[in-house]
Amino acid sequence: MSDLIWSISGLFLGIGVIFVVLGLASQKFLKKKERFSGSTTGTVIDIVLDEADEDGKERGIREYFYPVLGYYANGILHKVRCKHGSYPSKYKINDTIKIKYDEHDPSCFVLAKSNRMNRFSRLLYVCGIASCVLADVIFIIYSSQS
Repeated sequence: MSDLIWSISGLFLGIGVIFVVLGLASQKFLKKKERFSGSTTGTVIDIVLDEADEDGKERGIREYFYPVLGYYANGILHKVRCKHGSYPSKYKINDTIKIKYDEHDPSCFVLAKSNRMNRFSRLLYVCGIASCVLADVIFIIYSSQS
């Protein structure tokens, strides 16, 4: 029985270490791959009414509300209008929005969103940590009974 418990504990520990390494490696790969590597929180400082884009015009909407974001990047305050608007406005003044910006040109940004690969790599990492903790719990319980 003791060999079985040690094997199970070792198996969980091994799986946990592999998942943690895979999770960290995939996060590093994603950060290297993405163009917008800087991240910060922007605040909606103004909402501008302007002509709708082609998609909006096809749907019969003539004007969109475009949020203007204020955010700090590299110690400099940037005030930039979003490229994508909406009708009615999705945002209110003083709303905070997570954004990712180009570190070489901080005025270029996209709204931060979590993609599937990012969630999957976090899931790998969390499952790896949970597996390592489970291995430790099994080891502690078994060693206290012996």
